[in-house]
Amino acid sequence: MDNTNTLEQNGFLIKIVPIFISVYLIIKTSISYESSSGTILACLLFMICCVLYLKMQGIHLRSNSIPVILLSIAFIFSAFFNGNILIRKISLIISIIIFLLAIHKGTNDTFFMYGCDTVPVDIIQCFLYGVDASNLPKMRWKDKNGKLISKVLPITLKILLGFLLSAPIFIFVLLMLLYDSSFQKLLNDIFTFDLDKLLIELSYFFYSIPVFLYLFLSLSSCVNTDSKHRFDPNTFVKIKSRISWLSSVTVISMVLPVLALYTIFFISQWDYYTLAFYGYVPNGYSYAEYAREGFFELCAVSVVNLLLMMSCTWFSNTKTKESKIVLKLITIAISIFSLVLISTAASKLFLYIKQYGLTPLRVYSSWGMIVLTVVFILFIIKQFSDKLPLYSMCIFCSAILFLALSFTNLDAKIAEYNTKQFIQGNLDTIDIDLLNSLGDSATPSLIMLNDYYSSLSEDEKFVLINEHSFNPKGINIDELRYYYTDVDTQSSKWYSTTFPFLLAKKFF
Repeated sequence: MDNTNTLEQNGFLIKIVPIFISVYLIIKTSISYESSSGTILACLLFMICCVLYLKMQGIHLRSNSIPVILLSIAFIFSAFFNGNILIRKISLIISIIIFLLAIHKGTNDTFFMYGCDTVPVDIIQCFLYGVDASNLPKMRWKDKNGKLISKVLPITLKILLGFLLSAPIFIFVLLMLLYDSSFQKLLNDIFTFDLDKLLIELSYFFYSIPVFLYLFLSLSSCVNTDSKHRFDPNTFVKIKSRISWLSSVTVISMVLPVLALYTIFFISQWDYYTLAFYGYVPNGYSYAEYAREGFFELCAVSVVNLLLMMSCTWFSNTKTKESKIVLKLITIAISIFSLVLISTAASKLFLYIKQYGLTPLRVYSSWGMIVLTVVFILFIIKQFSDKLPLYSMCIFCSAILFLALSFTNLDAKIAEYNTKQFIQGNLDTIDIDLLNSLGDSATPSLIMLNDYYSSLSEDEKFVLINEHSFNPKGINIDELRYYYTDVDTQSSKWYSTTFPFLLAKKFF
């Protein structure tokens, strides 16, 4: 009996250790190497370990999970082609989230009632109600007499727990005490290895523990079939029936003043806001002043409209045919007004971009407006098609749009656009500091800009520097050459490689 229990425990450790190692590698590479090729490989390793764990537990994924897994893998590889660190990190996080949803979908045989959006149900069931510890093996730590291990083990576990809890505090205090050079020299004499590197590795290890526990317990819930029925997929229908207490009169009274305000606003300010569609600015305004004035306010109002429309959808009493018609009309009206607001804000933003070029924030704003446009259009379509899974489509379209943004290599497009427009004379100035901040993605554009500057005559260079605020010293070709050709640099290692880095390296 003891031998059987020991084998079960060893088998369990063999199953979960690879998952923990992959989580540790994800944490380490995403922090140390900025979510590049090393993190991508670690994410793929995590997925493989999870699938093998399920197979060893006798669980086989259904075919309906394959498209979702492929979408998750697409997000992983999109991180390799993108030079923007923030987008890479978000892409990898989304890929893991989608993978867990795929595992949940491939092991869940629950059927949904008509009216349920499957994706929101899957998200709540997988991430909020799906974590289950009941599948963890029961450890029977006993010796032949049933005494020794049963007494020693609890004490050992308590000691290990104490060390685990004290480790972050110990590391923090140690780092604070290292300011003392004598104490630091003493530690260096005691420890011949790199103490700083050890502390960093320990921090990665402790960061990995809570992430691993959550991911593994979520994965474990897919093995225990009972855990998947703790959340009724039809709960959305039940919740909506309980909170739908606003009458049609109340909804109209709440929304009508807002719609009237929009109507007055558009009629009175129509000429002012539509000038951007024709490429003009009002008298007395610069391009920057006109584009910035009201832009963020218009975007904020669009988001508030979305929340208002969702509140009306959730809290309105739609038991009668008349109330359903009222809600449909209100939803359509709010959506149309919001689309007008978004188009107005977009015209001002594009006018600003045409005059001053691209920046990451301007691209993020453009992308956000596209997402809001798609969401409001889906809300309008929903009013004519009751079978449309609205929230599932909103989540799916947002994910696809972010995937497209990830594969675009945003930073490279920004640098290329600004450089070409400046060389062609469409931009009066170019921000070289911005290009340098874009990293590997902007290197080809910096080289193009340097070649353009070198090809000019001395008089043309003088005009470019004095009249167009061009800073040639900001382009340090020698420093870039050393960065991409020195094999000993951290960036040249295979686990910190990205496609923009490989592309830039070809220029040297």
